[in-house]
Amino acid sequence: MEYLFLYLLRLSHAINGLGFICLILGSIYACAWVVYVLPTKFCGDETDEIKTLIKKYIVKPMKSFLITGFILLFIPSQQTLVLMGATYYGKKAVTAMSDSKKLEKISTIIDLKLDSYIRDLQEEAKNGATNKL
Repeated sequence: MEYLFLYLLRLSHAINGLGFICLILGSIYACAWVVYVLPTKFCGDETDEIKTLIKKYIVKPMKSFLITGFILLFIPSQQTLVLMGATYYGKKAVTAMSDSKKLEKISTIIDLKLDSYIRDLQEEAKNGATNKL
């Protein structure tokens, strides 16, 4: 799991760069659509050959770039991946420490010692209150 996470962390920069390139290409295709499609629609000069060329070279790639851009929105950045990894492994470390037998014994010793301190203080307060009367 750790190696996969490190690999994904290393790849995240490349994936985000690929997404940037896809968005640039998508905007170029959008500009091409505006330049070539809109004049033919307004001039009424739209033939079947132009329609098929527009569908083949402009509309289909533009759809694929838009879908790719939408998917890339959900891929976290490198900083987000680092934060997620730190949270996951920090929680894992704390859970492993709490499951430790030694830590449990140390916690029991501290609890017993604190209980004895509380009893001593209560007795001292009780004796101090009776001595003042």
